Amino acid sequence: MEFQQKESKEMPLVTVIVAVVLLVVGGWYYLSYQQLAEEQNTEQVAEKKVPQKLVVSFGMLNKSGQIGSAVFYERDGKVQVEVDVYNAPKDTPQPVHVHEESCPNPGAVKYPLTSLVNGQSETVLDITLENLLSSLPLSVNVHKSEKDAGIYVSCGNISRENLVPIDNNTPPVPQVSMPPPPSVAQ
Repeated sequence: MEFQQKESKEMPLVTVIVAVVLLVVGGWYYLSYQQLAEEQNTEQVAEKKVPQKLVVSFGMLNKSGQIGSAVFYERDGKVQVEVDVYNAPKDTPQPVHVHEESCPNPGAVKYPLTSLVNGQSETVLDITLENLLSSLPLSVNVHKSEKDAGIYVSCGNISRENLVPIDNNTPPVPQVSMPPPPSVAQ
């Protein structure tokens, strides 16, 4: 009988120890799971980062009447550049580049782009949008022609302020379709 009493006194102690161990292990598991869930949530938020495009408007230089825009956006780790210029000469290639420094006096060529033909150009640069922006100040410069590359006809400054989100609610960048300023009307 004495043995049975001793056993029943030890049972609550064993139960308490088992309960404490279960609480510690369960708490550790719960906290580990919560931390993992937070890390996964943070990764998902980072993956859902809204992509951005950079829209640069060009002003006219040297009374050319040429104005336009360039849109830079990242796809697969590379920057796609689409350039549209209004009032460009027909069938005359016009060199266009990303230059160091700002308009109206850009510096050296940083990234050559595909020459404009009939006011349009598309180029893929093997850099990220962030790499491009880390090199500011930069500008996009259009030259009169391959023969007259020293004459600038249109220029626009690249700026972080020109970043806009790309999402389903962002209207596409319109094609430049406005009449030339009165001072250059033909």
